[in-house]
Amino acid sequence: MNLSNLLSHLDGVADDASLVFATQHGPIGGGYHVTEFKRSDITGIDCGGHVSTWTEASMQLLDDAGEQHMRIAKFKGILGKTLATVERLGDAPLRVEFANGNAGLGLYHVIDINFADDRVLVSLGDEGAACKPALRNGGKEGASSCCSGVARAGACCT
Repeated sequence: MNLSNLLSHLDGVADDASLVFATQHGPIGGGYHVTEFKRSDITGIDCGGHVSTWTEASMQLLDDAGEQHMRIAKFKGILGKTLATVERLGDAPLRVEFANGNAGLGLYHVIDINFADDRVLVSLGDEGAACKPALRNGGKEGASSCCSGVARAGACCT
């Protein structure tokens, strides 16, 4: 999911419908605030020594205890202006930075968008750590994975 996809999912939704983001810990509080959008160009090296580059987009949300969730029209206005201002932001894979009660900051991705009555519910899933060489090997640890046996041996990747 990227920001352009998210915006297109909201096309045709009533402007006064509520936009609710939720994690496994529950929904973001009404009155939440979109604090920041970022596009990051990243170069990294994984535990197998493989160098890769990619671009990510981030949207940071600040939890609140207000009574009303953001309306679709307001979010679409914010997002439309942002996409027109920050080059290539809409096409990069989206990560959502958020913490219920603003205690800590978690990284999430959009796993589902549901439309019900007068609201749109965007379900967020956890971003977990992963061994990229193992993922390149089909998710299986093995000869091509630097992490083969790491969890059992308690050793570091080299």
